[in-house]
Amino acid sequence: MRQDEQTVRTGIADLLDTLLGTGCRIGEALALKWKHLDLDGPKPSVLIDGAVVRLRGGGMFIQPHPKGGPNGKRRLFLHNWTVLRLAARRALVAHDPEDLVFPSARGTLRDPRNARKQLERILTTTRIHRNPAEPAYRPQDRRHTTGRRRRRPPVRHLHRRRSAWQHRGNHASPLHPANSRRT
Repeated sequence: MRQDEQTVRTGIADLLDTLLGTGCRIGEALALKWKHLDLDGPKPSVLIDGAVVRLRGGGMFIQPHPKGGPNGKRRLFLHNWTVLRLAARRALVAHDPEDLVFPSARGTLRDPRNARKQLERILTTTRIHRNPAEPAYRPQDRRHTTGRRRRRPPVRHLHRRRSAWQHRGNHASPLHPANSRRT
């Protein structure tokens, strides 16, 4: 994907890396400004506090909160490879703290629908999609995978829960052998 000059020049490759590394929605990633990124701190992170939204009559704006409302604002810690990609983008692009990380070619807000189409085209041509018989790319598939991996509890907690369920005789436990799926 990085061999495609247009993909790199338009920033779609960096956008995809950000989506995969954070698990945020496309509109949330497109609303990111450089002031939301802390790439040089001891724990590099990104603040998700808005989303690009398209109005029905036309036009776009940055909604002052993510999809979940004001309670949807969150700080996400970044993977090392995501930090490297964003730091490389920061070094190549002239930026001010109020500038967008992923602007359109004219420097304005990028339309989430257009970004989704560009991502689908790139992933289809590079054959990174799931199965040729299924739809090529659904951003929410990657988002949910990243989010679940980042929030999965450590194994030691599962053992504590299992022993607590066993002591109560609760067979509704998802870890109980009677409730496991058989193929």
